Amino acid sequence: MQFARWSRLLLVSAVVATSTAAHAQGRDPSAAEALFRSAREAMARGDFAAACSRFAESHRLDPAPGTLLNVAQCEEKDGKLATSFAHVTEALEGLPKDDFRVPYARERLAALEPRLPTITVTLANDSAGAHVIRDEVVLRDGSFGVPLPLDPGPHVLVVRAEGRLDARQEITLSEGQRLSLVLRAGSPTGGTRDVDPAGRRRTLALGAFALGGVGIVTGIVTGILFANAASSYRDRCNASGCDDEGLSAASRAKTLDVVSPIAFGVGALGIGAGTGTYLFLTSKRATPRSTGAIDVRPHVSPALTGLSMTGAF
Repeated sequence: MQFARWSRLLLVSAVVATSTAAHAQGRDPSAAEALFRSAREAMARGDFAAACSRFAESHRLDPAPGTLLNVAQCEEKDGKLATSFAHVTEALEGLPKDDFRVPYARERLAALEPRLPTITVTLANDSAGAHVIRDEVVLRDGSFGVPLPLDPGPHVLVVRAEGRLDARQEITLSEGQRLSLVLRAGSPTGGTRDVDPAGRRRTLALGAFALGGVGIVTGIVTGILFANAASSYRDRCNASGCDDEGLSAASRAKTLDVVSPIAFGVGALGIGAGTGTYLFLTSKRATPRSTGAIDVRPHVSPALTGLSMTGAF
């Protein structure tokens, strides 16, 4: 059947590199035999993790189809069905056609095949060019749309594409399960960092309004203080000179004459910036009709004490 053909092809390919590396290693038949016996004892008492590890090491030190069949048998008992299927397939490929173990190997393949979980991965249309990393194995275009056998249990899939965040998905396969997944690459990197620029501008506008309000209030207060100091100066000074209070009033007026205009200027700038930001947020385009400037400063004269405002609009 088609599934068997694909399964054998893919699984044998998965173990060829390991098998080739094992053959390239130096042989140690004596150690391999000791490990083989120890593995059989471990499997007899149900310690499959130790048994599989020792069978695999025995095969590495002295590769043989018979040892590989024992590796596969141990893996089957340990629940690693797809791995067992791959090793039985590899062992069968290495046996002579008239070997007495050939029928056993074919029987194991026939028994394992319907129990193998498979996963069919495809990519969404907007994820072209991405690749999938499944349990640290990279899957590219040729692997998509094909039922790939896996061992039962948990698996992790990561979709990776240039310029996009990794998309991670965890699955758990049960024996015989047939799972199909459509995977999608993650969001573009750096494309969604500034999620609310308008909100940021609103905050700036509120801050500018607050600064402007403080500046205006400070300007008014210092203007009033300047007026009072100027009035005290007039009362305490004449052509012959000033008393101590008059001199103090003159000093205060000199300082306030500098502070008050600065405070009003800061206030005007703050309110102007806040207003500009507000208009930017509440209109799709800015269409200023006129430009202007305002100058607000305290005014003291013999006839009038107060604030003067001049400007062009």
